[in-house]
Amino acid sequence: MLPSLVLSADWKLYSDIESLTYSEAMSIKGFIDNFSGELESGSKALTHDKAEFGAFYQDWWIAKVFRYDYTLSFSEDTAFLNYQIENNRTIDESRSYNISLKAKHMRSTGFTLGKRWQILPTLMLSTSASWLASEQFYDGTIALQVEQGDFNASDVDEFESLAAGIDISALQTFADLVGIADTLQEASNQLRNDVSTSNISAYANYYYYKPALREDEFDEFNDVQLTDPSGQGFTTDIQLSWQFHPNWRLGIEAKDAYSRIEWENAPATTVRAEATQAALDGLDVVDQFIAEDVIKRSEGQFFSPLNPENPDDPAAALPEIQNDIVEQRSDVNVRNETFIQRLPSQVLVQVDHQVSPWLTTTVGYLDTEVAGFPHVKARFFQHYWLRYEVEASAYGVGFDSRFFRFGFMADSADLDTAKYLYLKAALTLPLW
Repeated sequence: MLPSLVLSADWKLYSDIESLTYSEAMSIKGFIDNFSGELESGSKALTHDKAEFGAFYQDWWIAKVFRYDYTLSFSEDTAFLNYQIENNRTIDESRSYNISLKAKHMRSTGFTLGKRWQILPTLMLSTSASWLASEQFYDGTIALQVEQGDFNASDVDEFESLAAGIDISALQTFADLVGIADTLQEASNQLRNDVSTSNISAYANYYYYKPALREDEFDEFNDVQLTDPSGQGFTTDIQLSWQFHPNWRLGIEAKDAYSRIEWENAPATTVRAEATQAALDGLDVVDQFIAEDVIKRSEGQFFSPLNPENPDDPAAALPEIQNDIVEQRSDVNVRNETFIQRLPSQVLVQVDHQVSPWLTTTVGYLDTEVAGFPHVKARFFQHYWLRYEVEASAYGVGFDSRFFRFGFMADSADLDTAKYLYLKAALTLPLW
């Protein structure tokens, strides 16, 4: 980020450290420490940490940059279930869960080159481009729908016990077969009704630097490189300042306005599972067995048995039928491929009003990909400021001078319980 103070020397050294962290569902400390905090309502978390160390000459600047970024958006059920797991709580299996998680993460280092353009006496534009290299990242989505409805796993056990208890060899008459068929069909219909009220499915599509779904524990993925990818690319920042009235100024800053990080041979996982539909497909097989292998066989009619190679042993075909259903209703694809990652952008819009020579007020809004932060600010004697973040209910203080700038904001005086933290520290040293 270009230091906003203009000093007289042509050459200057500068350092600029800025960090914004927000956790909506619990304190930042609890969120980082394996979800050990007190869980509250919330569906987003983010951090954008950046440090620059460099120099600028007149309107140009160059710097070494270090970055750590992540954004998370998730359902409240996701936070609740994770909280139960991390804290060894008993999971209520009868409860419906709508699990969804969208994540972007990258740790990177690189270089920034920028320039300031004085387009008009009242209009200034700053642009910069950063080349970044990274070895840590996540990018993708995971979703899980668990709604049991009237279905219970014991229903399947009862149905299997009923089927296993039938001794086909003891059935001598057509009436015996029809009676058994009616019993099985009634049980199948009841199970189908229960299954139909459920919705159990899963989907995941994500890229990573190390597995999150235990892909490394399966032998079939041994030929996939699951760790230590490397990525590189660039990102751009734009900053505009317009003094449209002697006492009014509009500022617009777009961080990561456009970015492109290319990961070659990146590990990737796609998972699709439709458990409810797979169960209904299995019941279709049961209905076919009743209609074909029992009823039509007993009536001497033409029938299409489950096991055409040996019609007297329909059970022998079940493993292959089961595998077909699993392949049709689920899929796991783990691979390496090129992935283009876009960094989460941040757009800040501010309007300053100079009320008097010693007081300037500001109204602004920071838009990130997962959360928005409106704020108001008051600057006193050009150096001291107070700020209030509306969304996070956070207060902050700061000091700006020709050589040093500092700002700090939090929503709680107890940092262990804070859910919003902002830190700014910058030093500028004129040379010659």
